[in-house]
Amino acid sequence: MPSLESLGLSSLSSFVLAFFHQLGIVSVEDFLVRDTYNVVALAENQTDAEQYKQAVADILLFLETKHATLLDGMDILALVHKNLSFHPTGCKSFDEILLGGFRDGTVTELFGPSSSGKTQEDQGLDRKHTALLVVDSISSLVSPVLSSSYMQGHALMMTCGHTLIKIANENNVCVLVTNHMVTGDNRVAKSALGESWKVVANARLLVSREAGSDICCVSLAKHSSMSCNKKAYFRLSRAGMQIS
Repeated sequence: MPSLESLGLSSLSSFVLAFFHQLGIVSVEDFLVRDTYNVVALAENQTDAEQYKQAVADILLFLETKHATLLDGMDILALVHKNLSFHPTGCKSFDEILLGGFRDGTVTELFGPSSSGKTQEDQGLDRKHTALLVVDSISSLVSPVLSSSYMQGHALMMTCGHTLIKIANENNVCVLVTNHMVTGDNRVAKSALGESWKVVANARLLVSREAGSDICCVSLAKHSSMSCNKKAYFRLSRAGMQIS
């Protein structure tokens, strides 16, 4: 950060700078981390207090006009949410649990048993102005390299995951992958590719359907910026996804 003296402000005379130095304020960074109101209060106790207060005002004006507007964390979060781009699924209840649909710049994983409706969800996306990469299914692509004959199988799997993350981030596109279920310990069903794979996706959605039923349930199992365990229901038909 530059020194206050280097700003070239006429109000920063030698005795004003000396006052700031006594407070430990030498650079712009020092000024920014101090409580401005406290600095002004201390200045009011000095002779020619108005000159010190004018210097504080001039520094603030300089920073506001010459540099980017200073934002706090909540301002930045609101700005990020305002500029997010989503891809609707075509199903209102599904989009609601994702606050608008699948988000650009992220990796979303749909996992569930066979015939649960994962692929139909991919096909149900509104393709108008869509920038979307679909991998159906990631487990079919990665599982062969995880066999015992491939010593570097796990590393290759994570490299694949990091590549998908990079594609999403650098191109600001939505990457959507499907994953199947396998039987784990105690015959409990779980998503394929293991625990390590779960960190790849920004959002993970469990898709399930009762045998003989056309009603599917989507549960939010993981999300980087929302609470989980939200659910949505939709009906599968030849026309695609419909609100249940």
